[in-house]
Amino acid sequence: MIVFVTPRRSFTTPRITLVVNTAAFLFLLYALVHLALNSERERAWEEMASISFGTLVVVALLRRASESYLEWLSHGWLLCYVVTAAVAVREVALGDRFHNYFVDDSSYLFTSAGAASTLGNPNNYAFMLLAALPFLIWGFTATRSTVKVLYLVSVVTLPYFVAATQSRTAVALLVCIAFVFALLKLRALLVLLVGAATATAIALFPATLDAAVTSTLGALGGGSAGGGAISNFIAANDSLQARFNLAHCGVDIASQTLLLGTGPGGFSAAIAEGACAIDTFGLTDPHNGLIEVFSQYGGIALLVAVVALVWLARLGISGVLRTREGAHRVQSMSIAVTAVALPFMATMHSTYTYQSIAWMHIATVFVAASVLSSRRAELDLANRDSAPAKGERPRPSRSRPRPRSEVS
Repeated sequence: MIVFVTPRRSFTTPRITLVVNTAAFLFLLYALVHLALNSERERAWEEMASISFGTLVVVALLRRASESYLEWLSHGWLLCYVVTAAVAVREVALGDRFHNYFVDDSSYLFTSAGAASTLGNPNNYAFMLLAALPFLIWGFTATRSTVKVLYLVSVVTLPYFVAATQSRTAVALLVCIAFVFALLKLRALLVLLVGAATATAIALFPATLDAAVTSTLGALGGGSAGGGAISNFIAANDSLQARFNLAHCGVDIASQTLLLGTGPGGFSAAIAEGACAIDTFGLTDPHNGLIEVFSQYGGIALLVAVVALVWLARLGISGVLRTREGAHRVQSMSIAVTAVALPFMATMHSTYTYQSIAWMHIATVFVAASVLSSRRAELDLANRDSAPAKGERPRPSRSRPRPRSEVS
């Protein structure tokens, strides 16, 4: 409510605002039509509430996109990291978890000893850490106050908590993100510290290292004569096999609805009704953000999501190539890295659209992209105004020659 009633002070270009508002309106309208036709479906109302609040948060924050507002959002991610890290330290040190930790629920097939902090599931916590990382790095480069030290400590300690979640996907993405920033030589000392922290964290959690190495070697190693190496490895790993089967089921469900989707909560309902003949190991959630969007909201929604990711990646990469200023270059790189990594990060959740942290992540990314796009538009306009018109010679300087005495 505070976001909606505060005065609008946005530097967002009207085109971006129009496109996002139109897409949000059509998305919610389409979901409401599905909800009206399947109102008795289990979890349909809960998911509708989640995507409604999430979409409105994206629209509301984008209306107030500015450099200062983006800085405050990065402070929010910093606060989020500090609070959840404090809980995770207690969790790792004492082994005492909150009652929402998912291994306490016997209906889950796969259990883990990973830290989950306040997010109930180690994968959810790992997603939050990876989502916060680009904004923590940007905050470190952009902030000039004493908060800069807290940003540095957060970036350096973050790999420890990623390893504590024992999420193989999160560890792999963390290494890739650090490598990309290292290639661009962005804050070389910071990248070196993150790399050292990552190595130390993995050494402190050998179970994570063992799982990651086993997965990599299993996927790259030779398989039996009955199939390929990757397919044989997936078949031997219950977690990967379940995710692979769920993705296959999502495509089947979308094709059964003529690419129109099943609506909020439709994936789980379709699995429960036997719409997919493949064994999902008792799991009914999609475990893949893009498959979730495709199966529940149709091919057009998936196309819009892919186009948005491509636009974000292109905007970020062009910003990296066009600027050499530290903070702005880091902001551009953060947008590009997030756009490329998000499809993989979205496989860490049981259900992506159900998570409030995921919607806040999307909103922050769009605010950063809007600020970057507006800054580029202002620079292009300034360059166009200062450039001479076609066929016009640059005007000579009218300043009088300085006397020789002044020159000497």
